[in-house]
Amino acid sequence: MLLLFIIVAYAVWRPLQLSGPPMTDFSAYYAGGQTWARGADPYGTAIWAAERVLPNADPTKNELLPYVGPPLSLPLWALLGRLPYTAAVAVWGTVIALCALLLLAVPAVLAGRRIRLGDAVLLLLLGVASGPLIDALSLGQAALPATAAVEVAVLCLARNKPALAALAAIVAAALKPNVVIVLPAALRGIGETLILFASGAVYAAANLPFAGGVRGAAAYLHVLAHQGASERFYAYQMTPTAIAYGFGMPAHAAANAGTAIALAAIALTIGAIVRTRASCVDAAAIACAAFPFVVPYEHEPDLAMVFLPALLAVFRARGATWVLAACGTVLFAADPFALAQGRPGLAFSIVTSTVVALQLLALAPAPIGRARFAPLLAVAAIAIVGLTGPPSRLPMWPGALPQHVAVAPGASANAIWHDEIVASGLETERPWASVLRILTLCGCAAVGVAMTRVAAAERARETRGLVASLAYGPATRAREA
Repeated sequence: MLLLFIIVAYAVWRPLQLSGPPMTDFSAYYAGGQTWARGADPYGTAIWAAERVLPNADPTKNELLPYVGPPLSLPLWALLGRLPYTAAVAVWGTVIALCALLLLAVPAVLAGRRIRLGDAVLLLLLGVASGPLIDALSLGQAALPATAAVEVAVLCLARNKPALAALAAIVAAALKPNVVIVLPAALRGIGETLILFASGAVYAAANLPFAGGVRGAAAYLHVLAHQGASERFYAYQMTPTAIAYGFGMPAHAAANAGTAIALAAIALTIGAIVRTRASCVDAAAIACAAFPFVVPYEHEPDLAMVFLPALLAVFRARGATWVLAACGTVLFAADPFALAQGRPGLAFSIVTSTVVALQLLALAPAPIGRARFAPLLAVAAIAIVGLTGPPSRLPMWPGALPQHVAVAPGASANAIWHDEIVASGLETERPWASVLRILTLCGCAAVGVAMTRVAAAERARETRGLVASLAYGPATRAREA
């Protein structure tokens, strides 16, 4: 009922007028595939020729959105590029929706929870109301299928199928290479480690024909470096570096702060895995919770990685650990950029956060008792923070883009994109947007702590079981004799 209310309200009042093609990020994939198919450079400015004719694009303004996906994915985008854009959006949107369902179902399978019809409905509603999934679907982001492939890889490793895990890792890297950095945490044996690292070599070699050989691959890495630099302080980046810059920290200091936080997150992750002697699944989940603090390039859909530890902890935790996991899930599932859109965004965020909290309340194991209502406290915290915000809204690209943007002659696609970010007012000090992003990362941190506690409790149970078997085994065999 809450979701229907917000949908009807939005349809009547239309508080936010969106601009640009539907599934904005997918438009870059689509145009990149078309550009590559006609023999032009998809990583250069030639992509604008394909983007400017897409539905709702404004050809009078330079709204170039660069393509930076791996060369290995270009044949897929070229195939979709043969369809009319609306048909391609429908096909890709269906793929993302199915991957979202997979992303929510795999943690339940790994937790050993049988998904009944009631659970399926609850997980579906949780996904529909979660910011990272809403954002991924509305933008057409490849991060969601890539994250789903990573979860499948973890599932295959847990079931001792390293070859299938390696294949899933290649699929994930072909769409979004940074998501596979969590997989080494799940490796246990020498054999599966060698297989997974061999798949990395296969992936690198598979990119070469589509990149134009070794020289083309080197040029692609150059593009990646420049794209990271162009978006380092972008207001829609979820990285600690961008958040620090939004608070007014000088660029150099913000970059150093981001690096320090990333190194600390890596050290804490390794320490948590070693100290708890985490299993394959638990170690991967702990690494997924740390993911938002480590990667130097991250948008909201990338936070879908945190659903694995969040749902594992919700299904397996008890007591205070469950409360921490559930409240953290509500916080990271809230869309910080919706909260930054004034009162309409606040209403949307309160409704969707309440829906997420209600699903967690219903999914809670029976021993949780009245503590199952704790996620509603996270909703209250979101409402309080949102009500203290300024009335001004965070600009959105390309709507905030001026009619004319000064671009240097011969500038690369990455440089033009950076000029567009600056011209749209999205590389300035915005403390409020940084506060909201910190709220999201606090949710990720809470999930990480809860998952670590779950892993420790699981290892303690195994140890008690082993001690009991050693203590009572000889006596039992004597009685049987």
